Amino acid sequence: MKTKLIILAFILMAFTTDSVLDQLNITTQQANESIFGAMSSGYLQFDKVLVDKARSMPVSVQVSSTRLLVKFIKEYTQSDAFASSYKKYRKEHMVGKSHGFRLPKPSDLVNKTVDKFLKGNASAAELPGDPQALVRNRLKEFLEVSSTVDFNAQLTGKTFTDPAYESKDQKWKMYYRAGKPVIEAARDEVKKWLQETGN
Repeated sequence: MKTKLIILAFILMAFTTDSVLDQLNITTQQANESIFGAMSSGYLQFDKVLVDKARSMPVSVQVSSTRLLVKFIKEYTQSDAFASSYKKYRKEHMVGKSHGFRLPKPSDLVNKTVDKFLKGNASAAELPGDPQALVRNRLKEFLEVSSTVDFNAQLTGKTFTDPAYESKDQKWKMYYRAGKPVIEAARDEVKKWLQETGN
């Protein structure tokens, strides 16, 4: 009879992205939508039930799954489907920023002022024309924020004991709760990804 260790090793060897999604009870379409939402908005949020399922897996499985999911994200963000969705998203969210926001006449002077302000605001920089530029920005943001996470931070219930940690944003807290092994695996894969792009 095979031991649990041998069975686990066999499972990990046979692991595919599809099996990871099956474990989490999420479809490829749902995964793609979550990835697109994270890339376009800069924030990833999953249903609590899904998060609990992921955290209930053995750490070794979480790490292997993380590496596979990063590769899945890479594959999707390099697809024509992602580029097409992003082009549409950018067009919808850049109205008034790249083409000029028009106020009713006789407000031409105000129009010019508003146009100048909108073209120079942060939103335009956050949605570059090249979808791969957006992806690179998001990957770099992940590396920057995740590098600051103190996985030894203490909790009192669901609240961080240190007020400085409690005041951190939701991304920081999400990475903390994901755990050091998972984040280290994700960081490793993301670094490899960026190296491939020359960044």
